[in-house]
Amino acid sequence: MKIAHLIYTEGVAGAEKHLKHLLPQLKLHDINCELIIVCPSFCYETLQNFATALQQKNIPVSIIVAGRSIQLNTLKQINAYLRKNGISILHSHLLRSDLLASLVKLIFYKNLYVISSKHGYNEAVQMAYSRGDKKLKKGIIFYITLFTLKYINKNIAVSGFIANLFFDIGLTKEHFHVIYHGLDLPLQNNVHKLNKDYNAIPPKIVVVGRLETIKGHSYALLVLHEIQKVYPNVQLEIVGIGSIKNELEEQVKMLGLEKNVSFIGFQQNPYQFIAGADIILNPTLGEAFGLVFIEAMGLKTPIIAFDLPAGNEIITNNKTGILVPKANVSEMAKSALHLLQHHDVRNNIAQQAYNAYNTLYTTAIMAANTANFYKTAL
Repeated sequence: MKIAHLIYTEGVAGAEKHLKHLLPQLKLHDINCELIIVCPSFCYETLQNFATALQQKNIPVSIIVAGRSIQLNTLKQINAYLRKNGISILHSHLLRSDLLASLVKLIFYKNLYVISSKHGYNEAVQMAYSRGDKKLKKGIIFYITLFTLKYINKNIAVSGFIANLFFDIGLTKEHFHVIYHGLDLPLQNNVHKLNKDYNAIPPKIVVVGRLETIKGHSYALLVLHEIQKVYPNVQLEIVGIGSIKNELEEQVKMLGLEKNVSFIGFQQNPYQFIAGADIILNPTLGEAFGLVFIEAMGLKTPIIAFDLPAGNEIITNNKTGILVPKANVSEMAKSALHLLQHHDVRNNIAQQAYNAYNTLYTTAIMAANTANFYKTAL
């Protein structure tokens, strides 16, 4: 079986990491994948490095440089690639890619079989839906998505949350098939953290994610302010970049946490920060999936999050992590302090989380589920 994957992207985030792990593993199931990347010129170098990493694993990658607007020439290039390489199955990732695939099928390639992975939806809608709001206004994204669904043969959702969202807001009359993300993570020996004396070595807390409102960094800073009252030298490392960095820096100053907070910036490989942390905080306000959940689980670092989708699909409370009520700073701080002060509880959660990762969230499991989906769908 030969399948081309298509993604329009301007950087390397969750969907791109998904492809990096998935495509090489599918070869073990006799599924040969190729990747078409469509990107603006300003991020070509970043995507070229991403492409090289996949090419080193024998995955053919083609990069098409294009603007953010949909152009006929871009559609022609995608169609030409598919025809030249004898590919009749196209698997798209993210909405703009869905639109490109749909237009290629509509204009040039009537018999093209299109599969789409739904990695998320509009973040404002996700936040509202996670609050239980199902009567949402139908904006431009809704109607573009509705158009693409006419030309997509099969859909995959990365979580039950996303499958339910598409169903409940009226985009589909069927629940999409769910395939969770999977990752291959380096084996960790966390003996150095097992009985750490936090009076001698300050505890380290890490938050990983784009610096955007939906990720809830402001809550993490409020939690840190509470923890600092018990552990004055506690350190918080914030890994990621985004539009609200200045706001967060101002909040750090207002709370007097300048000596406790480090903005690490974007990291291609955040694993060393996750593995080196005592606790991961993930105060997201509505996540389509959240790779950091399974990254923390696989790296044996306990994670504390708000009890919201899709984190509460992945985390079993008080077993593979800790879930606290949404926006409840005092409960999140209380849970963090409890883990820091009870090594046995922290280590037990870390081990159970690691076991769950190996059972549910490895690349091999994701690839097997995807291969079975392909063979059933086709």
